[in-house]
Amino acid sequence: MARLRIDTRSATPLYEQIVEQVRQSVVEGRLRPGDRLPSIRELALELKVNRNTVAHAYEQLRNLRLIETGGPKGAFVAESAAADRGERAHRLEQRIQTLGEELTRLGFSPQEIAEAVEQWANQPSQRGDA
Repeated sequence: MARLRIDTRSATPLYEQIVEQVRQSVVEGRLRPGDRLPSIRELALELKVNRNTVAHAYEQLRNLRLIETGGPKGAFVAESAAADRGERAHRLEQRIQTLGEELTRLGFSPQEIAEAVEQWANQPSQRGDA
């Protein structure tokens, strides 16, 4: 699993930061159905947070059907997580189609649109480097 990072100075609760990072890893394909997640204890030690924080995050991830827990076997990315990823990809395609049509009406070429998207994606603030 990709290393999680939490920001203790953020207004976003720690458990929500964990949930969002795991969800994003699933969406981006860095975590796939069947991949094992660290135990609650392991992740709490790694992130230097209370075990209850990680337990709450894992509970939320279960509620979102992104992970399954198997008692002593630990937590794994759920098979249903692939469907979530597929649905999100479909929504992304729809939004790109709508945006592309609108920008084409405004006179932008597909190449200009692609270059602008690539430039946006390569900004440090979009990669999480900022």
